[in-house]
Amino acid sequence: MTAMVRLEGEQVVVRSLTDADHGALETAMASPGVRAWWWDFDIGDFARHTTEPDVEPFVIEHADDVVGYLQVSEEDSAQYRFAGIDLALRDDAQGRGLGSDAVRTIARFL
Repeated sequence: MTAMVRLEGEQVVVRSLTDADHGALETAMASPGVRAWWWDFDIGDFARHTTEPDVEPFVIEHADDVVGYLQVSEEDSAQYRFAGIDLALRDDAQGRGLGSDAVRTIARFL
């Protein structure tokens, strides 16, 4: 990632990941509701997931608290463009519209 990104949604802030975020994100990724879907995400090797060359990692904040992780990948070809968006929210942040707000926020950016 070349520049730090900070995007404000209606309820959340989606921003570039920093090294200081790893502890909060490991907690979010260890939530049972997240592990049910991201079972192959190695939380012991979080840095590897966030430094993949084709993936842009972001954190999701709500009320100045890191509540989740979002990653995007983009494909740019002569025929089409598309983006992949993966999202994980701590169990206590689910069901409140925060994920939808994060997806809308990052989609506008992409």
